[in-house]
Amino acid sequence: MPLASPALAVPALMVAALTPSSAPLGLVASSGDRSVRLWWSLPASTGGTPITDYAIQRSPNGTTGWVTINDGVSTARSYTVTGLTNGTRYWFRVFARNGVGTGPASNVVHQVARTTPTAPRSLVAAPTNRSGEVRLTWSPHASNGGSAVTDYVIQRSPNGTSGWTTINDGVSVANAYTVTGLANGTRYWFRVISTNAVGPGPASNVAAGAARTITTAPTALSAVPTYVSGQIRLSWTAPSSNGGSPISDYVIQRSPNGTSGWVTISDGASTGRSFTVTGLTNGTRYWFRVYARNAVGTGPGSNIAHSAPFTPRVPSAPRGFDIDASYEGLNLTWSAPEFLGGYPTYDYVVQVYDSTDGWWTYPDGVSTSTSLWIGVPGYGCVDMRVAAVNAVGRGQFSTIYDSCYFETPSVPRNTWGNGYYGSGNIFNFIIAWNEPWEDGGLDILGYTVEYWDGSSWVIAELTDARATQSKIIPSPEQCLRMRVAAVNYLGPGAYATIRHCR
Repeated sequence: MPLASPALAVPALMVAALTPSSAPLGLVASSGDRSVRLWWSLPASTGGTPITDYAIQRSPNGTTGWVTINDGVSTARSYTVTGLTNGTRYWFRVFARNGVGTGPASNVVHQVARTTPTAPRSLVAAPTNRSGEVRLTWSPHASNGGSAVTDYVIQRSPNGTSGWTTINDGVSVANAYTVTGLANGTRYWFRVISTNAVGPGPASNVAAGAARTITTAPTALSAVPTYVSGQIRLSWTAPSSNGGSPISDYVIQRSPNGTSGWVTISDGASTGRSFTVTGLTNGTRYWFRVYARNAVGTGPGSNIAHSAPFTPRVPSAPRGFDIDASYEGLNLTWSAPEFLGGYPTYDYVVQVYDSTDGWWTYPDGVSTSTSLWIGVPGYGCVDMRVAAVNAVGRGQFSTIYDSCYFETPSVPRNTWGNGYYGSGNIFNFIIAWNEPWEDGGLDILGYTVEYWDGSSWVIAELTDARATQSKIIPSPEQCLRMRVAAVNYLGPGAYATIRHCR
């Protein structure tokens, strides 16, 4: 019988058992806007089979209420959990899955979903009552983004659109701030930004404001009596600076001596730069000062001015009354009275004296001119005077001016020559004439008759006023030049000259 074959020895196979993976390692979380970002590392052991998925769970407290996040199937080792509420803290853990099942959880991490704050609201910029300041106030943001606001950043601009600079106000979460060091009257624009742990949020609305202070003093205050009894008119110049705020009123004060006893005059609110103070005592001196007022308050006082009201009177007499007389008429001139009586002169009255009717007013109308032309030709004398008129009445008359105008007579008329031989064969030249048209306003006293002797005029005779027809002049000359002139109180008038030959 054949021998049986020996049995073959088969080695035993060592197969490791498959298990779930170990826990994912190093889970960390970072916050985002309504989200949390998770990162982790591979488990130390995959359990002998590849990882097929990571399961992510979330809890409101880290101990209970765990729910699995529906993130699909993924072997990625990071994930962003979305749909969270900013400001709420969440706890997270991660499990690894393989073909065997789900392994143990990773470490638990927690984080708050958050973002930058929303913009501060209702920013208002208003001047304070102190020089160079603007007070900013605002309402908090609607949301802090899930993280407490740690600071408000305040910025300033010269125009509201560009040139924004951050104001060094330190770190503060107060909802108000006073900006100092500004130029009064200059407008500035401001905005505020909320900042939290995430960073700065959007800016608030832009608000504009101008710093202001009290005004400087009014200047050039003057006090002048008016033309009404018991009144003084004040006038002044506006302050050089209104402090950055429009002037709303001028305050007027009065004193009996300029140092004490100042009282405010009740003139209402007015920005006019003049005022008439009434109800004063004529002849009593008063002192005045003026203050400007704006929204901040009342500025310093002006210079002090003083004056005394008086009772208006008629003016004094005009000065320097003079008459320049000529045949064509009278040119009257004068100067205004030294004292106007408290009212302006609105007319001058010119009067003429008549021996029959007395003084009568020349009808020259109403005029403030200090000259008058009266175009009445002729000779003679006239007495005249002038007075100024104001609202009170006619004032004193000037000194009476006695003005006369006379001339020498005009040339004799119808002058002619003749002659005859007399005794001794001497030729007698005759000159004849008629009286002149004009006597110059004075009686003709006589006539002067002259002849030319070859070198000068020689007076032949001075006749009386009645000898106005002819004069005989004996002369050996063949031809003789003769002339005659009428004479009045002023002297001889114009000569009438003839030449007659025998």
